[in-house]
Amino acid sequence: MVWGFLLVPQLGFAAPQQSFSDFIQSFERRATAEGISRDFYRRVTQGMTPDPKIKAAQASQPEFERPIWDYIDKRVSAAKIQQGQQKFRASKAIFERVSAQYGIDPMCWQRYGALKPITAPS
Repeated sequence: MVWGFLLVPQLGFAAPQQSFSDFIQSFERRATAEGISRDFYRRVTQGMTPDPKIKAAQASQPEFERPIWDYIDKRVSAAKIQQGQQKFRASKAIFERVSAQYGIDPMCWQRYGALKPITAPS
């Protein structure tokens, strides 16, 4: 199940179906459903604009430029798995605290940390 997403064909990024401002407006429903006050949401999103550097950065990420198996073969090894497991054990208390606070399974954090650096929350 962990690698199930790899069985899905690589489709790339689809063009946005709505403008950025339409997204901000429509996302307000989700935010308020999660307990964010409408006033707060509108205050922090007022004047928000998309960052044009993001699209360029996405296009240069190797996980989107290379075939998935090439990407994984280059980044996953027995040594990296062992290193990730050791880091997880060493930081288990942090993972459990963050997971309890945000409702995210600690193993999700471990999987993410296998490819990205882990920084303990302050």
